[in-house]
Amino acid sequence: PLLEFSLIREAVAYAEKNRPETKHISYGLVTNGTLLSEDRTAFLAEHSVDTQLSFDGVGASQDLRGKGTFAILDGLLDSLRREYPDFYAKNVKVSMTVTPQTVSHMSDSIDYFLEKGVPRIAIAHSISDCSDWRIDRLAELEEQFKLVCEKTLAHFDRTGEIPFLLF
Repeated sequence: PLLEFSLIREAVAYAEKNRPETKHISYGLVTNGTLLSEDRTAFLAEHSVDTQLSFDGVGASQDLRGKGTFAILDGLLDSLRREYPDFYAKNVKVSMTVTPQTVSHMSDSIDYFLEKGVPRIAIAHSISDCSDWRIDRLAELEEQFKLVCEKTLAHFDRTGEIPFLLF
């Protein structure tokens, strides 16, 4: 959607101009974040656009689906948290996609996102062909979910918040 950001601006302007005063409009956007510039971020924050970043976690995991994008997204999380703390806390969500190749990084990725203060973390499964899922990988998946559960509960004990959204 960020390739056609001018259309997003137009749509929001149209909706705001034409909505009845008694109605509220919610906006949402899913992006890989690589085109999320300062002016676009300011617009999303100004209009409280729920923004889901597709980000698979630690470098080793992210590089499997988006080679070279980890540093960009890592910096983006820092910038959003620093420059737009309310928007970050209320409107930003990270969605990591788990594949047979990335499952071993799932728990470390959750740690990474918690350290970055990501308020909501969703885990999604790949919708493309994942013929690499084999019965022997299920034990690893189970172990990773166990670790994620433990980390989420520990985070809840520390903060009173559960940032983990399942699927």
